[in-house]
Amino acid sequence: MTLEYGMFKSEFPKLEFVTPAVFRERYKKQELPLFDVIISYSSLEHSGLGRYGDAINPWGDILTIARVSCVSSPDAKLLIGVPVAGVDRIEFNAARYLSRTLISSRTLIPELNQDILVEELIMKHELLSRSKSVQKKEPKLKVK
Repeated sequence: MTLEYGMFKSEFPKLEFVTPAVFRERYKKQELPLFDVIISYSSLEHSGLGRYGDAINPWGDILTIARVSCVSSPDAKLLIGVPVAGVDRIEFNAARYLSRTLISSRTLIPELNQDILVEELIMKHELLSRSKSVQKKEPKLKVK
């Protein structure tokens, strides 16, 4: 299952796209399974910024993780990919850019103590981000 703000249809029978409204309704009706693996890549940094129809909330990323925990099995694995920057910043309403300091101190996942894995993922994301920016220069969002 994939949670999306847009309306998509999968050609694969075991892959389903649902909107936050549908997800919420299924949760209320207790029709959702507990998930063993949650993957969020290039998504959390947008939570709470209103860009995709969600409510503006400075704690949107943390609330999203809290919501994920409600539908996760006790031994669930969580993989998160977010943009990493030297200095924390928000480019409203595009995305949050988190520094290594904020990622390691942020209480998104209090029990996370796999620092080596986190460092490795951060480095891979930085390399991927660098290679994408070299391939295609995108204009910066300017707020007036």
